[in-house]
Amino acid sequence: MGEYVWTTYTFGGKLKASLAASLDDLEKDFESVDTLDSGVRVLAGQCNYGFHKELETFLTENKLTYAVHWCTALGVFPSGLRSYVPGRRYEEFDANDDGDIVLTAGFIKDKIEKGLKIEGLLPFIEPPEIPPLTLIDEPAAVG
Repeated sequence: MGEYVWTTYTFGGKLKASLAASLDDLEKDFESVDTLDSGVRVLAGQCNYGFHKELETFLTENKLTYAVHWCTALGVFPSGLRSYVPGRRYEEFDANDDGDIVLTAGFIKDKIEKGLKIEGLLPFIEPPEIPPLTLIDEPAAVG
């Protein structure tokens, strides 16, 4: 059982060419697979609670930047946005069904109580910039 909602993954970064087939296998779970003109990959489809564990594990382990947006399951949970930038941060926010981050009064109050000044909230307003997905060759083994 679960709550399947429309979910969109946007991701990019440098991926070893030898892992392309593994990514292709994960992409088969989505109704829509696109590459934008910028080179950013976009997957969209129904995911349980807006989460595709295997894809997020793959993206994180391979240090790819991503943002995932899921729509509301009425009466169960609100829409939201989760993002990951290698070496920097993993964030999760409330969002509207268009994918725009919504900062609640409680979120802002919590950050200010932890010493963050109001201008320090600006990085929380936008999801991370996603680089193009680029396949890179691995260096040949020296032997």
